[in-house]
Amino acid sequence: YLMPHEKVVAVSAHGIANYYDHENLAHLSVYFENNCFAHFHVNWTSPVKIRKMLVGGDKKMLVFDDMENFEKIKIYDAGVEISSKEKIHEALVQYRMGDMHSPKVKATEALSLGVQEFISSILENRDPLTSGKDGLEVVKILEASEKSIKNKGKLIEINQSVLA
Repeated sequence: YLMPHEKVVAVSAHGIANYYDHENLAHLSVYFENNCFAHFHVNWTSPVKIRKMLVGGDKKMLVFDDMENFEKIKIYDAGVEISSKEKIHEALVQYRMGDMHSPKVKATEALSLGVQEFISSILENRDPLTSGKDGLEVVKILEASEKSIKNKGKLIEINQSVLA
């Protein structure tokens, strides 16, 4: 999990169920309390498997592509520099594109690591890295997403979407 202390406050989702009772294609926008934003595209029926994540920051950008065999993570020295925030609409924007670094990542299976962590937490009598509370937060996001899809993409606040 990239932002363990950031709370999701709202979601907006669009989806369609072409072949099943549940959506096979969806676009999900997730809003965090710290003004961060995430966008997801899922398509269960696509003939092309895409497992890519882009994380943009003010100084660097990271691309994770799980389908890559060798360079799964690429870190780009890229960003935008704005000369003045006072008159942002008149400001001179300068795009910065620097080097790319790809750290070596050990080839592992995510499900295997998750199961191994769960077993270790039991054997060591400690809380697992992802708890039941984390699972509940994911369920809240999914339920809010379903509600948003049924309401044509309406923004749904997480606290109002479940257990109400």
